Amino acid sequence: MLRATAVPIFVAGALEITTGSPAVAIVEWAAALGIGFASWLIEEGEKAETAYAERQIAKPPAIPRKLFGSILIGAAVFAVFATNSDFGLANQAIVSGLAAGLALATFGLDPMRAKGLEGEDSFERERVAIAIEKAESYVKETLDAAKSIKDRKLQARVESMAASVRTMFRAIEDDPRDLSSSRKYLSVFLKAARDATQKFAHHYNRTKDQDARADFEKLLGDLETSFSQRRETLLLENRTDLDVEIEVLRDRLAASSMIKAQ
Repeated sequence: MLRATAVPIFVAGALEITTGSPAVAIVEWAAALGIGFASWLIEEGEKAETAYAERQIAKPPAIPRKLFGSILIGAAVFAVFATNSDFGLANQAIVSGLAAGLALATFGLDPMRAKGLEGEDSFERERVAIAIEKAESYVKETLDAAKSIKDRKLQARVESMAASVRTMFRAIEDDPRDLSSSRKYLSVFLKAARDATQKFAHHYNRTKDQDARADFEKLLGDLETSFSQRRETLLLENRTDLDVEIEVLRDRLAASSMIKAQ
């Protein structure tokens, strides 16, 4: 709905061209683009807030997207009314302020404080927050790659695997013991999942290779099973088994047809 408000402003700019006012048209088109960009910022801010809410240990988003989006809406509205000299500067400021305020009231502020980082082990918890943030970026890249696969069943399998991974994140936040091995495990497995998904999507969309599809499904199954099993045991002192499991994954990837260079 927010994006839709940019449409009449854009149309008004087009009509200004027909009346011989190109400068006004440019201002109105810029305002329409500004509202479109602001709606994207707010949407991304909502996603960041959802991710923040789901995590027990988290830093606030680096960029307050919802705040910036609301300010940008106010600026766009100000620009539109500034094209009408009869409206008055004070009225322009009031209306643009109301627009920005309504956006903030509707979507709220971005999270501004870290959570779960207080206490005697705050340093360790900060390390967990950084590690989970990095791991989450791999999950997002994997899901983004999966969206390009023209197969809804495979997309659902990737989403299911991502859900297992995020459940593991919560387990690590609950008990951050032996973070170094946790980070190694997550890094190896999540990079493998991301690379596999990206390469498979590129290959399968071009070739519809059913052997590669079966191979990819098996790999997803292996990864999801591993994440589910490791969720409860990852933090135990069992480095030998962990290193063996990582090596097994590497061997599995080496044998995987869609991971090989195309």
